[in-house]
Amino acid sequence: MNTIKKLNKLFLPIFIVLILVLSCTRNRIDVKPIPKCDGTEASYSKDIKPLIKAKCSTGLGAGTGCHDSWILTYDGIMNKVNNNTFKETTILNKTMPKVPNNFGIDPLTEDEINLIICWLDNGAKEN
Repeated sequence: MNTIKKLNKLFLPIFIVLILVLSCTRNRIDVKPIPKCDGTEASYSKDIKPLIKAKCSTGLGAGTGCHDSWILTYDGIMNKVNNNTFKETTILNKTMPKVPNNFGIDPLTEDEINLIICWLDNGAKEN
């Protein structure tokens, strides 16, 4: 009988700790990795501006296309770059451009996304 009491004293705390540890849950945050530039040189005037015009602008004015007028100027884009919403919408969530849409605008290709990544990685210059 003494042995049983000793075992209970030993295993009861271990059992309680085990139950507490197993009953705990963690809040998991899914972090999407941001791809790195493959070394491609990207220019705002040569690559990014035409890409945004082709993939995100309808030419029908603000609020009628994929996004509002902020996409049409470097300063507008830089506001979104600086608060990380540009990277979030184009690279992580792939919601720029919004697809499907009624304007015949296709989603960004992997090469186009890479151009944006390279431009951002190199300082998002107005070159």
